[in-house]
Amino acid sequence: MVCGSAYSLFPDLYKAAVVFPGVPRIAVKGASGFIKSSILFGLHPGKLDGMREAQLKFHSDFTVHTAGDIEDFNRFGKAKTGSYDCHWGDLGGGCSGWSGVKMALKMGFDQVVMCGIPLEKGGYSDGMFSKHFQTQKIIDRYRGHVLKDSEIHPQVISMSGWTREILGDHFILDGKTSSM
Repeated sequence: MVCGSAYSLFPDLYKAAVVFPGVPRIAVKGASGFIKSSILFGLHPGKLDGMREAQLKFHSDFTVHTAGDIEDFNRFGKAKTGSYDCHWGDLGGGCSGWSGVKMALKMGFDQVVMCGIPLEKGGYSDGMFSKHFQTQKIIDRYRGHVLKDSEIHPQVISMSGWTREILGDHFILDGKTSSM
């Protein structure tokens, strides 16, 4: 499961946990402070240390992953030494949640379940305001990356929102296609 921090995170996790108990979770950005995860992912170098700190309230056995232009990371000094454990290079754009999905597939996961990544207007799961997800132009830009990456759509489902409409909620379990 790749878990973003949108308002739908907790309902999505509840539904997904029924069908996929014990599936590893990747916490994206702010979700690092909401759920226990062995893998944290963020695109913003300046936020990696905060993600690490937030996850420490759950446990210490996790790794921090990031992606993007490593030259920018170093040139602008935004990511301190030790801020991340693994850098995935360029994942091809999109919001942090969608980039987390692409990272999970690169890591070797066969299927990815998106939770808390509806790509719709709304706030965060803790009720805080999200300026990016109030602007339709920004949302449409993120949606464009999802649509462009159609070759990975069969491996990804979403639990809610626009991404569920586009990717569906079908999954393969024990060789059979099912839906939520």
